[in-house]
Amino acid sequence: MPIFCNYCHLPLLIEGTKDPYCSYGCALASNPKHSVAKPGLFLAGLLLAFVGVITAIFYGRVDLSFDLIWIQLAATTLSGLILVPPLFNKTLQSVLHQNLAPEFLNLLAIGVTYGISVYAYFYDAPFNFFGITSLALLIFPLVYYWEARLRRGSLSDLHQVLNLRVAEARQIRGKNKTMVSTKDLKIGDMIQVNPGEPIACDGMIVSGTTRVDESRLTRQPTPLFKTKGDFVLAGSINQDGVITIKITTPLSDHFLERVISHMDRARGNALDLQKKIRRLLVIMIPATFLWAVVAFLYWKDSGITIAITTSIAVLMAPIFSSLFRVVPMGVNFGMGRALDMGILLSSGESLFRLSRLNTLVFDKTGVASLGDFQFSQFFSENGVNQGTLLSAFFSLAAYSEHPLCRAMQSHPWYVEIAKHPVKEFKTHPGLGIGGIISVRGEPETFVAVGNVRFLRRFQMQMSPAMREKVENLEAMGDTVILCGWNREVYGLMSFSDTLRPDMKPLLTQLQKLKVTPIVMTGDHDEMIGHLSHTQGIEKVYTRCLPDEKIKRIKKLKEEGARVGYVGARYDDMAILGEADSAIIFNAGTTHLVESAESLIFGEQLASIANLLRIARKSQRVVALNLTLGLVASFSGMTLAAISIWSPVASLLTMATVSLVLNLTPMRVRRAKLE
Repeated sequence: MPIFCNYCHLPLLIEGTKDPYCSYGCALASNPKHSVAKPGLFLAGLLLAFVGVITAIFYGRVDLSFDLIWIQLAATTLSGLILVPPLFNKTLQSVLHQNLAPEFLNLLAIGVTYGISVYAYFYDAPFNFFGITSLALLIFPLVYYWEARLRRGSLSDLHQVLNLRVAEARQIRGKNKTMVSTKDLKIGDMIQVNPGEPIACDGMIVSGTTRVDESRLTRQPTPLFKTKGDFVLAGSINQDGVITIKITTPLSDHFLERVISHMDRARGNALDLQKKIRRLLVIMIPATFLWAVVAFLYWKDSGITIAITTSIAVLMAPIFSSLFRVVPMGVNFGMGRALDMGILLSSGESLFRLSRLNTLVFDKTGVASLGDFQFSQFFSENGVNQGTLLSAFFSLAAYSEHPLCRAMQSHPWYVEIAKHPVKEFKTHPGLGIGGIISVRGEPETFVAVGNVRFLRRFQMQMSPAMREKVENLEAMGDTVILCGWNREVYGLMSFSDTLRPDMKPLLTQLQKLKVTPIVMTGDHDEMIGHLSHTQGIEKVYTRCLPDEKIKRIKKLKEEGARVGYVGARYDDMAILGEADSAIIFNAGTTHLVESAESLIFGEQLASIANLLRIARKSQRVVALNLTLGLVASFSGMTLAAISIWSPVASLLTMATVSLVLNLTPMRVRRAKLE
């Protein structure tokens, strides 16, 4: 797991460092045991720096009976002793880890101006840079401080999730009820939750009935009715009744903890763009130093004062520190906005990949359609015992989580029919399931349940009457699965499914975003033939097995498309991995799909279009900030080198541009969504 800053919770800039803060600003903005970070001492340092600036402004302009230089020396020295150590520590750590922090140039500029000013004070040299040093000591800490505050604000959505943790729970032991730490609870313990209280642990209700608000976790506005035997999540709110919960999972496996862990890994993954910027800074930081030396040598013949002033202005002009941090800030605002809609992203890099998508491939079941199959019809061959046939269907279905298998529970005889153990059970994605069953004392035999293609694999024969029944049901739009053994198909079940009513509005939004929608499904042509006409989808690929879906996605990519795949949580992982970006729709709260880049917990298709909008907005903000930061840095260095830009102008410009760079990512949070 990555190591995070104790204050802003961003990954440490230098991995392995013992410094618990990712920047000078975080050390100032927080309040750890480090003496420099104490607010009173920090304010004293800023006040002393301000005194140095004021004395520099009035020095030589007001006729006083005493010299102000010693006041400048004292104020600058004391403020430097307070404010410089975190900056020096950061730079030292970067050097020890064979890196170079962007703060190096700031420290160098302060050190040069202070050193030259001290030399001039004691040796009566004709130049004084105490005022510039004090201004730098005033501006740099303030810039870093506000950067740290804004970075912390970019993670406000994460902090809200962290705040969902419940520290204590009411444990039941016999007739006694005591408040204990949540960390001390274990599997099997019983806790009581009263109305209005947050639920501390994942578990199953063993007594009581209530409504539970999970909106803080999944952003679903409607409270869910829960009763005995239902599962509840830590972090949700018990609204109505008193319930007793039996803890079923350890603390580390709670859904809330897995979400937090997932987000930690997401924020800890360094972006490719950050790595490129770091490599650029490795070149630019020493290049800036050399540029300052060249400027000093060029202006030396015009006077030592103007040469020193020019080189100092060059060192103070770059905005490399803010430039490095605008990328994670923009990404964190984007990830936070997505989380606020109930979308969990696997990494910041996934935002950039989502922003480049121009093709979205939808799986039909559970995405384009509701995926809530209901039993429609049952048909068996003459002479086949219906109980035996249903037992074969239900026994195999009990071993699978596929929606069609779960839909068998809607059969009116599901409870009454006996289920038998299955040996060598195996799932064949896109086709069906199979295993060895002994039904009603008969010898063990291999039973297959699936579509026509699946049963043909095992050379199972289908009667003309059965074939005609399949064709009729498929023409009506039903999904048909068959059951057979001993090379004979003995019966079928059909299930009905409906398209999502919000599919058409989503396609309208995708059209505005210039994204091409495509549907791939294993269903037959007749069942979804109307989809392209009523919903406006240009391409519908039917009878697609997982391997065929992968081939079609590869072909789309070869044709230049940047493909995103929108699937359900039970989809084949290989398909998700083949797409440029994988989105799991209606992911649920039972598990997290690690191979997916985006998990949408809700059931609103509009979230898909909004996710693309957030990704594109984040990408544009980051690109704009990088462009602005680089242009401002190079322009400032050039103007300073030709002696147009003074050190004061460089400092003020650096502070202004840094503020703009750190405020711009907030536009992601205000992005307009549908």
